[in-house]
Amino acid sequence: FWQTRAAVDQMALLTSYWEVLDIL
Repeated sequence: FWQTRAAVDQMALLTSYWEVLDIL
């Protein structure tokens, strides 16, 4: 369960990271 949650959080971080790059 915790591994799945960590993977989801990591994917959310990557998504927001790419969104920031797209803005720049």
